[in-house]
Amino acid sequence: MNISGSYNFLADSLRLSNISVSATTTIFGKMALSGNMSFDPYAVNSQGVKINKLNILQEGGFKLARLVNASFSTSYSFSGEGKSKLGADYHPQSGIAGSVSTSGEGAYQRVYYHPVTGEYIPGGWVYYYDPSMPWAVNLSYSYSYSKTYQYANNQLLTKNNHAMTLGISSQLKLYKDLSVSLNTGFDLTKMKMTTTQLSGSFSLHCFQISISWIPNGKWESWSFRIAANASALADLLQYKKNASYWDK
Repeated sequence: MNISGSYNFLADSLRLSNISVSATTTIFGKMALSGNMSFDPYAVNSQGVKINKLNILQEGGFKLARLVNASFSTSYSFSGEGKSKLGADYHPQSGIAGSVSTSGEGAYQRVYYHPVTGEYIPGGWVYYYDPSMPWAVNLSYSYSYSKTYQYANNQLLTKNNHAMTLGISSQLKLYKDLSVSLNTGFDLTKMKMTTTQLSGSFSLHCFQISISWIPNGKWESWSFRIAANASALADLLQYKKNASYWDK
């Protein structure tokens, strides 16, 4: 937990800065929690303009300062090593469900439901799972609040602004040289999707291929790039094609 603020001795007015309070913690090493608040020690006049008068002197009581903005966020991440924990392992030599292959880098597994359609597969399929295929998924939630003032028709209006967003990001390495990632979310305040980005990279030892696609929103664009891994040749030996959001 952290509390911070400052006092400017040389200022002719409003010498106190806003007071910031923040706190962070983690639960079980997987779930992260963080929050912060900002308080203004000075009051506002009848037109919503900050004046050189402490808020407690104008409002009285325990109103030491005005809450200007606040935010809270939490995220939970989980990952795996590419090893499936569902179904029965299958050894291709013995043909017996439930046995685990000890040869090679992975294990065979019999799958009875189609991974895309979910339909039942009589007899099942035999899939090969490589333990060197890491994956990670991060789920997040964020909330923010801010207060603004608007003076109109001889009346001071206080506007409380709220924003809530759910987010998800995932990374999957299909094998050691090929990986894909997805970032997306949903704005609970506006009830619409946030910017979604799908990207991938493929390493060819000396060259790197990368693609990126943002299908919707303000930053809608796509790009495709091949470049040398060596930093001295990266700008010289490369091919790039893209459609920027500036081009529409």
